[in-house]
Amino acid sequence: MNASNIMKQAHNIARMTRKSFVSYRLALASGLKKAHKMNKPRATAKVENPLKVKNIVRESDKAILLNVTVKVSHYSNTSYEMWVPKSQVQEGHVSDWFASKERIIAVL
Repeated sequence: MNASNIMKQAHNIARMTRKSFVSYRLALASGLKKAHKMNKPRATAKVENPLKVKNIVRESDKAILLNVTVKVSHYSNTSYEMWVPKSQVQEGHVSDWFASKERIIAVL
């Protein structure tokens, strides 16, 4: 949605809610926040396949040592051992957030 349509939507929200505000300017500011929030694109950058933990190299109280493949650039990947916090392993899978943060492609 373009900026002019968001502004129109904000004006409609402001007209409906202006009685609960002191001034129309405050109602419009609140309407802009709501309109922007409603039309904000949703993030869809998730790892398609869950990263199942298969072979645990070593384990401590708070972390697990795993063999992982990490994306280094568009053209190359590297495999090495990485300590993964146990809080980021849920039901035998590495969490999507941690995998995207550390650029983990696969767990070996």
